[in-house]
Amino acid sequence: MLSIEDITYEEYLEIVSENEESLETMLQDAEEQKEDSVQSLGAMNENYDPHMGDILTTDSTSSYGVTGHNGIVVGEGHVLHFPGPGENPEIISWEDWIDTYPSTIVHRPTDTVGSQEAAIWATNHYGGQEVDYGFNLNLYELSESYCSKLVWQAFANTSIGAEEPGIIPGYGIIVPYDVADAVNSDHVVPYDSMSDEQENQEEAA
Repeated sequence: MLSIEDITYEEYLEIVSENEESLETMLQDAEEQKEDSVQSLGAMNENYDPHMGDILTTDSTSSYGVTGHNGIVVGEGHVLHFPGPGENPEIISWEDWIDTYPSTIVHRPTDTVGSQEAAIWATNHYGGQEVDYGFNLNLYELSESYCSKLVWQAFANTSIGAEEPGIIPGYGIIVPYDVADAVNSDHVVPYDSMSDEQENQEEAA
């Protein structure tokens, strides 16, 4: 059982590796939304226009051995994310994000005001800041964070809010594939290159 103390990076990777069921659920939800869409997946992706508060999730992460990674659109087509150990949070362009993480799904909360608040909160608290990459189980701790915790905090600290994952209030681990569902808002999927990647991998297997 997890304690309230910090956990090691290896323990975090073990938790994330057990999170594949959340990935399958996320892709299934995205597939259902695509079936309801009047435009093709290719056209949807080509027409994607980043909005403040869009939640980005990718499985294009081989570095550091991490499965899954998150970012949040913070305005003018830019994405704030926490790359990994030894690095600080950084803001990059959407183009740089998709070049680095080509297999990405975007969840857009339907609460646009709350989404904008989340983007502003993330920028104010993490943009250009020196923050240690680590896994303090205090969900609201700002001095130590990681990719999915950064995005979760952006919503948890604003009007939308976000569900906590742990049994003990204020403590737990946020894994990348659970972030979008933790946000207290319905969402739509305006971009999804992850499903195609998964289908191609299954066909090649």
